[in-house]
Amino acid sequence: MKDFLYNISPISYSTSAVIIANILAEGLSIDEQNTIANWFELVGQTMITNAGQQQLIQDSKSDNTDDSEVQIKG
Repeated sequence: MKDFLYNISPISYSTSAVIIANILAEGLSIDEQNTIANWFELVGQTMITNAGQQQLIQDSKSDNTDDSEVQIKG
């Protein structure tokens, strides 16, 4: 599965999201669509936050900095 996700073109990747969203939204009320969409956004934001923290930790270890001097790279 990982290989498939890393090799799919950006256009196909985005198009698949549009298709899935439209399939999921079919037959749902506006409130139901909104609730489900917000839940998916929360999942995505949580993954982004976790990835960012993991990257910060990895970068600080590779820079050999001490814990009190973690450098945030922009």
